Amino acid sequence: MIKTVCMSGDGNGDIAHNLASELEESGIKVYFSGRNNWAMVEADCAICTSGMIRICEPGSISIAGFENTTEANYSYPVRFIESAINLRIPHIIVFGSNSAKYGSANAIEYSATKAAIMKYVELRGALVRDMGIKLSILNFGGIDSWFWNDYRDDPLAKNIVPDPARALTVAEVVQTVIAIMRLPDNVVIKDATIVSKGYQ
Repeated sequence: MIKTVCMSGDGNGDIAHNLASELEESGIKVYFSGRNNWAMVEADCAICTSGMIRICEPGSISIAGFENTTEANYSYPVRFIESAINLRIPHIIVFGSNSAKYGSANAIEYSATKAAIMKYVELRGALVRDMGIKLSILNFGGIDSWFWNDYRDDPLAKNIVPDPARALTVAEVVQTVIAIMRLPDNVVIKDATIVSKGYQ
């Protein structure tokens, strides 16, 4: 039974905020790595929701943009995962993206770094199973979240920003993560692509 969860960042994103609220309402204690010294916490689950996108003309590479995107989508999640492994947290869930498989020419760095974290989770997960740790990644499709607010009017993003009428809601994402948390201990989500029926 899960009693304590550690989450990445400071909980200001709408998915993290709503997930934390839902968990706390069910009696689960939530800590954020950006607010608390989570190394002192004996947790049952760790959840990494980190992500950043940069939308640009295809082939327009910015070193600073690439470094920032890599930090948010790959380097930081890897550090979070390794910290959770060192703490022997038995279930680690990472938010990925269906861009890891399908991608977009207007978000090359985002797509590439999401593909990299997906492969990292797959390979690292195989190594930590004997330690009693299961490492899962959830590759979500379009979510109508705050994540996209800066891009809703950007013409370069017209095929990237999810249509709110067809996308997953934040509440649906929260319920999906909670369902994954409740799976039997022997069940690992190596690579799940989760989309709404509207985007199926």
